[in-house]
Amino acid sequence: MIITNKQLTKNDFEQITKIWLDSNLEVHNFIKKSYWLRNVNYVKQALLKAEILAYKVEDEILGFTGVKEEYIEGLFVADSQRGKGIGSELLAELKNQHDTLKLFVYKKNQKAVNFYLAKDFQIFSEELEEETGELNISMFWKK
Repeated sequence: MIITNKQLTKNDFEQITKIWLDSNLEVHNFIKKSYWLRNVNYVKQALLKAEILAYKVEDEILGFTGVKEEYIEGLFVADSQRGKGIGSELLAELKNQHDTLKLFVYKKNQKAVNFYLAKDFQIFSEELEEETGELNISMFWKK
């Protein structure tokens, strides 16, 4: 079931933070672990301000997405749940709620780039992220 910020508990936010960290460490292993660890507290605060959709079964968060205005700040699915359609369901719900969506994805994360391209996102530009030294691809979707 997809739920929103208003339905999330403190434990849910802890699970979301863990999924965020674990996913980034695994999928973005080309970026130093210290970068992700250094940003955990920032992300906890940002999550409180973002529009969140979480995929929850019983008491377990299996995936989530955070959006601020029309910008997708992240779409994450627990490792054991990837490939089961959870990310697609969360993205479909975002598309129902928004006319335009934008995001950045690391160029080296080709699996994510391909996922968004398959979901009708288009590449807008590429730019170097100074803090990580990695190329980011800017993508957008319009209804």
